[in-house]
Amino acid sequence: MLSLAEKVYMVAALFTLGSALIWMGFLFYYCYRKLDVVLGFLENCIEIEAHKFLIEVGPWGRVYLLGRAAGLFIMPGFYLRRGTVDAGDLEKFPPRLKKQLVLLYGFSFPLTFIMLVLGLIAQLDLV
Repeated sequence: MLSLAEKVYMVAALFTLGSALIWMGFLFYYCYRKLDVVLGFLENCIEIEAHKFLIEVGPWGRVYLLGRAAGLFIMPGFYLRRGTVDAGDLEKFPPRLKKQLVLLYGFSFPLTFIMLVLGLIAQLDLV
């Protein structure tokens, strides 16, 4: 029989794994359905144009390219100071799609952290 700590660990691990799979589903949806729209609005950005060849690399190239685009909205000041993004492109980008990209990549950080913590707990035999 499982102890309470083992049950809690198992539920947390299953919830995290399920959340990660759902997140990956949304990620690949955006990569294959919305990436062309995103690239259309960011046509004057050097940061995106330099990596546009990644579309042909495969699914992970698309994920990387979408992540670069989301990074432009997460830290716009950094890219504006470097001169690799056009301020006009950032302004004309649809606010709803911008929010969706930021949220999509924002969820990756807590999921990764939780998976690392769960892995550390399992590695140290704390459960």
